[in-house]
Order: sequence, then structure tokens, then C-alpha cells
Amino acid sequence: MVVVSYNRIGTLTEVINGIRSQTRPVDKIIVVDNGSSDGSRELVSSLHGEIGLISSSTNGGGAGGFAKGIAWAMELDYDFVWLMDDDAVPHDDALALLLQPFDQGLARPVAFTCPRVNDAAGKVGPRNFPLISQSFDEVYPAVSKGLLPVKAATFVGPLISLDIARKTHLPLEDFFIWHDDMEYTARLAQYGTAYSVPSAQMIHFVTNPGPRSYNAGRNFYNVRNIIWWIIEARGNKSYDVRVLVRQLRGSIRSQFQAAPNKIAFLGILIKAVWAAVTKSPRRRGFIELVAESRLNDGFAFIHSEKENPAVG
Repeated sequence: MVVVSYNRIGTLTEVINGIRSQTRPVDKIIVVDNGSSDGSRELVSSLHGEIGLISSSTNGGGAGGFAKGIAWAMELDYDFVWLMDDDAVPHDDALALLLQPFDQGLARPVAFTCPRVNDAAGKVGPRNFPLISQSFDEVYPAVSKGLLPVKAATFVGPLISLDIARKTHLPLEDFFIWHDDMEYTARLAQYGTAYSVPSAQMIHFVTNPGPRSYNAGRNFYNVRNIIWWIIEARGNKSYDVRVLVRQLRGSIRSQFQAAPNKIAFLGILIKAVWAAVTKSPRRRGFIELVAESRLNDGFAFIHSEKENPAVG
């Protein structure tokens, strides 16, 4: 279990309580703290049992935090890793339901499963929709099992097979925020099937504006990262790059319409495009990232022996 956290001590407590309440307990909880200053590190340090803390020396954003957490889950030789934001609380049976497709003897190995993500009112939230497969041959047999085949998902609750994850590099840390999760899970889906499990649910208390909203501090990442994703996805035969091109056009149009200063937004747009075409994101494996983390980060249980190599 990997939770990436940054200055959300209130919801982080709820997330940890939700994880600890699972009907199928997790073996370890790894909290990757991105440099919080609100007491989050002290909170995690005061907990006992299956809780561990990686105190990141820098704020690597969601992308860097999840890359580091997945790297350590591989280093600890777990079979699965369950990924969670610090404002996403799972229902008590979520993990048990997400594990079921891995044991159903499906034709291809399962790369990952993901839950239904609800908002605070319990309705399907406007964010965190997985990308549903358009293949009838995939959809029809899956629906009969209560599943939806997907091609990509966000990092709000996916359960990932680390056997599959070892076939490719980690999430691209240089994305920092936005689209790193969809790019990574789309990559995983090349090596197996992936499913949304609607019966597995969680609440996401998201408050920040999404990629289609105007946000001067974040729109740069949205545009640059989608272009990077288009470049990365060109070799992915299971993914239609045209979907990304349409997403890029739609995001730019929505952001431009919402921008109070059109000239300033065009400046952000030009800067993002230039950054995307003049520099490529790093591709790193878990050995390199763990070695770097040993040097730079504080950590808690990393050297302890785990009892059951199942779900990290």
C-alpha cells in the first residue's frame, strides 16, 4: 500500500484509518511524504505496526512520490501495490474486491484493477474516470463478471501487479503532476488486461481544479505532460494516440475560455509546448530510484523483513 502525501494531515488520518479497516488487511502501508510542514510526518512516525514512512527530501509531486513508492514496493518484493492519494478513503471491502479478478483464471494476466471513485456526496465524481476499452470482445465477457475492461486509470486506488510493473519503467517523475498516472497505467495495460471493479468503491475528497480548468500554476503541466504522453504512447499498440490529441485540444480550449488573461495563457501554452519538444522525461527503473532514495530520504521500516509478500 503506497500513499503519497503533502500537507493533508486531516484527510491523511482518514485514509490510514480506511486502509487499516480493510476486510482483507494490507501487509504494509508506505507513506511517501513530499516534504509536508503540517505535522504529517510526525503523525506517521507516531504510528506502529504496518506503517512505514519515506520522508522525501524534495517535493516530487504525485508523479515523483508514486514512482518512489512503487520502487520501494518492488525492492521489498511484494506481489501487488495499491496506490492512494492522501485525500482518498476506501470502503472497507475495496481491496478484497480489487483482488478478485487476479484469481479468476482470465485468459491474459491482469495488469491492474481500479475502483469506482465517488465524491464526498457518494456520487461518481467528475474526476478519476478510467479509460474504458472500446473493444466488444473485451467488454462483453468482462461485464458478465461485473467488470469493465479499461486501458488506463488514475492513481486513486488502482491495485497493480508488480510482476507486470517490472516489465516497464516507473511512472515518469518529471511529469510532477497530472497525467503521470494515466500514462503509466496505459503502459501497464500493454502487458495484460486491466479492469474497473465498480463494486470496489472509495471516496475522493478532491478540492483542487482539474486539468480542464484554468490554473496558472498548473496549466503548464497539463499541456506539457499530454504532449509528452503522446510521444511516449506512439509505440503502444493497445492505445489510440488520437484520443490524446483530442484530449489536448479539449483541454487547451477549455483553459483558454476560462483564462481571465488570454495573453498570459498563450504565454503558458507556448512555454509548455517548448518544454515538451526540447526535453524528454527520464525513464528510470526501481533499482536506480531506490539507490537514490537510500542516499537522500529518511525511511522507517525499509530494512525490516515482511511476513507475507502479498500486498504492499
